[in-house]
Amino acid sequence: MKITMDLTKEDYWNMNKYVMFHIPKHRNLLMLTFISLPIIIIALLRFVLDYSWIYSIIIGILVSALSAFYMIFSIKRKVMRVVKTNAGTVGQHTIELSGEGMYETTEYNNLEYSWKEIEAIKSDKEYIYIFVNSVQAINIPKRAFADDKQEQAFVHQLEQYTHKKIS
Repeated sequence: MKITMDLTKEDYWNMNKYVMFHIPKHRNLLMLTFISLPIIIIALLRFVLDYSWIYSIIIGILVSALSAFYMIFSIKRKVMRVVKTNAGTVGQHTIELSGEGMYETTEYNNLEYSWKEIEAIKSDKEYIYIFVNSVQAINIPKRAFADDKQEQAFVHQLEQYTHKKIS
């Protein structure tokens, strides 16, 4: 089975967001940062600098919220830099499934993945993610399929070849 799709920079960003918020290793690290930062700031202000509890909590939450926004913005900026500097990240991609493996073709490169290299297959309402390692995935926008029947046929063939269920 073969599909052709046009990946945009937003598709690439959405895949990175999916990894950040849904892959346990990355989600847990992100959550640990979001939880520990306000606690550290509050403790520093309250016990080291001797500020009141109320002031320490307010400043701790504000600084943490600003830090969280900055962190997400910084990650997005780095992701967009990858899109600009790596030809073939966005644009037309062709994915072909065969008994030997999966082939991804762009104007700039041809990649081949054996079925044993596929670690996981994930999905959300807009994409199918085929993980070739813990952070690298091939994202397939569901808009690339002509209809639900074609999408289901693709998923079925993918599950048969990989012996993994989509989650």
